[in-house]
Amino acid sequence: MALPVRKGYTGNGVQSSLTSSPTDSDTTFTVAAKTGWPTTFPFFVVVDPGTSKEEKMRVTGISTLTLTVVRGVDNTTAVAHSSGAVIYPVFTASEADEANQIASVMTTKGDLITTDGSTINRLAKGTDDYVLISKASATNGIKWEAVATVALQGPQGATGSQGATGSQGSTGPQGSQGATGSTGSQGATGPQGATGPQGSTGPQGSTGATGATGTATWKYGSTVTTLYNSNGSFAFAHGVGSTPTTVIATNGDYGAIAQAIVLTQADGTNIYGKFLNTTTNPSVRVNWIAIP
Repeated sequence: MALPVRKGYTGNGVQSSLTSSPTDSDTTFTVAAKTGWPTTFPFFVVVDPGTSKEEKMRVTGISTLTLTVVRGVDNTTAVAHSSGAVIYPVFTASEADEANQIASVMTTKGDLITTDGSTINRLAKGTDDYVLISKASATNGIKWEAVATVALQGPQGATGSQGATGSQGSTGPQGSQGATGSTGSQGATGPQGATGPQGSTGPQGSTGATGATGTATWKYGSTVTTLYNSNGSFAFAHGVGSTPTTVIATNGDYGAIAQAIVLTQADGTNIYGKFLNTTTNPSVRVNWIAIP
C-alpha cells in the first residue's frame, strides 16, 4: 500500500460557508471563517453535506480565508457549488482505510512493518538466531541475517602460590669502575703559622703632588678714622690681601657721632663708607670684619 501522509485534525472545527461560487474545476475559493480548523496540511472538508451536491475535498493550504484544494476525493465527484454552501472539516473513509491496511499487512507471528520510502511493506520473521541488521541494498533498508559466533573466554583463574626460592648462583665478574664522585666540601682552615723574619726596607717612594694653595685669612679690627669731608665719608686699609667678598662695619663711638654707617665699596686695599646725616668731620672709631 502507498505510504500514508500525516493529516491535520482538530476536535472543534466550526461549520462555515462559502463566500464564492466555485465551478467543478476551481481549486481555490473563499470561506466566511475557519474557526477551529486544522493548521497542519492536508486535511479534509465536505461541501453541501447530505445533498446531491455533496463533495469532499483535500485542503492543501489556506491563505487568510482562501482555500487551495484537491477536488472530488473519498469517492465523491467534483461539482459546482454556490456561495453560502455549508463547509466544515471531516474525517474520511480513506483515512480510516489507511489504518486498516497497515493492520492487514501483518499476517504472521513476528512480522514487522517496514517501508521502502514510498509504500508500507511486511518483513516476515527471520530464521531463529538471526539478527536484524541495517542493509542499504535490502528493499526496506533492513534484513534478517546470521552473524558469526565466537566462544567467549572464561574469567582468568586465581594466581597460584609462589614457589620456593632457588639456590643462590655464583658471584658474577666484577663490574667496571664507576665514574669519579664529585669533590667533597673544603676542610676547616689550619692554625696560623709563626711570624716570619722582617724584610729589608724598601726604596723611598716619589714625592707626592703639591697640595692646593690655602685661602686668604679673614680680618677684623677697630679702627679710628678721620672723616675726610663734610658728608661723613671715610676709608681705611683692611689687610686681607684681596678684595673681600663680605664686609661688616659698625659705629664704634656713638659719643663722637651718633649715626649709622653705610658701606659703599671695598677693593683689594681699603674699605670705603660714610656716616649718615653728618656734616662734621671728627675722628671716629669703626668696628669691622672683612671676609675673603
